Amino acid sequence: MSKAPTASKKLSSKKKQKKKKPKDLRARFDEFRMAMRLRFRPRVVTLHGVRVPTDPALIPEEIIDLVYTGRYERAEAELCREVLRPEDRVLELGAGIGFMGSLCAKICGSGRVLTYEANTGVEPVIRRTHKLNRVSPELRMRAIAATSGESTFYFNDNIISSSLIDRDFGGARPVASDSFADVVEAFRPTVIVCDIEGAEVDVLPSADLRGVDRLVIELHPKIVGEESNERLISDLAEQGLHFDRGKTSKVALFVRRT
Repeated sequence: MSKAPTASKKLSSKKKQKKKKPKDLRARFDEFRMAMRLRFRPRVVTLHGVRVPTDPALIPEEIIDLVYTGRYERAEAELCREVLRPEDRVLELGAGIGFMGSLCAKICGSGRVLTYEANTGVEPVIRRTHKLNRVSPELRMRAIAATSGESTFYFNDNIISSSLIDRDFGGARPVASDSFADVVEAFRPTVIVCDIEGAEVDVLPSADLRGVDRLVIELHPKIVGEESNERLISDLAEQGLHFDRGKTSKVALFVRRT
């Protein structure tokens, strides 16, 4: 009997399944808008209804280019817009530049969103993004880890690659951390949005997730290895969270099934 494909294999095969479609009017408009952004380089861009600052004094150029081309956290944003409900309580792990936290707060209200970011260097841009969108989700500039206390955080000039995982970038510094299990118990999220550059394999299994209905996550098999990635998927399934669908080869939605 042949084995059913695993969640990670379904994700990795997604690119192969795509077929080219003729460009419609919306696609042409998106291309034109992208070209105009790249040419005139505005200081604020709107993505998925969220205003995003593109000040090079705050954000590295590689991230600005992702914003201009509409690729910055596009898959995560599309999934959240599909599955979030106004009554949800959202715990975001890895605030980045404040984009996803702002999107979640626009849907659910600021008082129902708690967001964590360990990289203290991005606090000004996160708060700028929140201010631009007139939202104020609770922001904790701390790491989220399997245990509370202090964790080693590996800083990178490319802020989206900073992580609790050592990727030989250097820049190791101690940061304050909160226990994921304690945060889940206190905040009681119904949805978790997670992009913590590989640390998910240690953090997510450390808590009781029975109150969580949906998980929007960027997986990092190239950082942690396929075996650790599959172990995480298995751990999530044991807690009732099963792979539902993927948006890219890494970004996926897990939903609760009884």
